Amino acid sequence: MKCDCPGLLALIFLANVALAFYHVGVEQHWWPGPTACTGALSGPVDVNDLAKSLNSARVVRCDEVQLRILGLSLAGWNVVASGALAIYAALAATLKR
Repeated sequence: MKCDCPGLLALIFLANVALAFYHVGVEQHWWPGPTACTGALSGPVDVNDLAKSLNSARVVRCDEVQLRILGLSLAGWNVVASGALAIYAALAATLKR
């Protein structure tokens, strides 16, 4: 059984480029992100339940950049690194063995 592993890896890295670019778009507010990490409260809320939940969990917002390195967020670097690896894997897939 022959495996085209570099081609499969290129597709996996390309899918990660799309996912990372989506995350960059959420961070830059180009489009809304998932409500689990960007949404506001909805419906009536009991003050005691709210205070209890605020004390028990720290939610990291996915629509705010947590760290920038050389001007790019980690999601931005994920786009760059995954894109480079996708190109490298695609080139490796075209080599004759």
